[in-house]
Amino acid sequence: MTGEQVRDTTFLITSGGYDVTEVDDLLSSIAAELDVGRPVEPLAMNAAFRTRRTGYDVDAVDWFLGQFLFRPGPGELTEMSSDPWRGLDVVGGRFTRSETGGRAESSGWQSGMALWERYDEECQKAWEEFDQQAGTFLRLEWVGLARRELRSAEQHTIASMTYRRSDIFLGNHSVSEIGGQLSLNKEGFVLKSTGYAQSRKLVDKTGTPILYTSGINFERRAQASISFPDGRSLRFPVRGTHRANAIMTAVDESGNSVARYRMIRFSTGGSSRKSVEVAVHPSRELTGELMLAIMISAPCLRSYFSVQTGGG
Repeated sequence: MTGEQVRDTTFLITSGGYDVTEVDDLLSSIAAELDVGRPVEPLAMNAAFRTRRTGYDVDAVDWFLGQFLFRPGPGELTEMSSDPWRGLDVVGGRFTRSETGGRAESSGWQSGMALWERYDEECQKAWEEFDQQAGTFLRLEWVGLARRELRSAEQHTIASMTYRRSDIFLGNHSVSEIGGQLSLNKEGFVLKSTGYAQSRKLVDKTGTPILYTSGINFERRAQASISFPDGRSLRFPVRGTHRANAIMTAVDESGNSVARYRMIRFSTGGSSRKSVEVAVHPSRELTGELMLAIMISAPCLRSYFSVQTGGG
């Protein structure tokens, strides 16, 4: 990215957003450093902004600055250039000033609304084209009050999770693809969940840690993450204006997309039900670990749009 491209960057205006002037000042500093070839990672890493009643969308700004912290090598750049998901935006809300006629979104109510309507249309289009991307498609459905099933595109159950008190019982299946057919081998085990819902450690029946969860997606802030004992991690940014057009992406520690999620409604037995459709990146093997991460993280899409209610 060049300094000129950074100067041309602006963001959607939302309630509880970052101070517009402070963000613009930082972007000007980053652009100046890029112009002379100096590193901008320290500026991006140490960024801190006050929040205002209205301001730049927090997740859009955070994601944009995060891109300066990931510098892929030549091999990774080659791989990224051939990635079938490379054109799929993980986080929306970022625009160029040239796209908006040079007007700052904070300059007026009508300008901000026009940009919001445009963003809403883009999100709806991306949602409608979700099933046109490459990858392995799955569906996560609730069965009763305490059981969640992960199913293949052919509606075969490949993993299930049942909640009982503080434990998670996972009926896990190892999956391999032979001649386009899924071969399933069941491996049942129990995962003990320790800690609060926002920060948990999941271990298997021998007590070996499998993964850790922290943070939540809530009030249009994507702060949920999953980490693994070997240092790998996933986070779950969301792009959308409401649940019906939102897409959540599982992104690894290197900024690569692993899976994408959308909420869908379908009819069965004369009734209408909701579920989460998941597309797994074509380069990713559908391991038991990944299936577990998908089942645990899927509710983060719905909770992203939840708001605090009731008294203090």
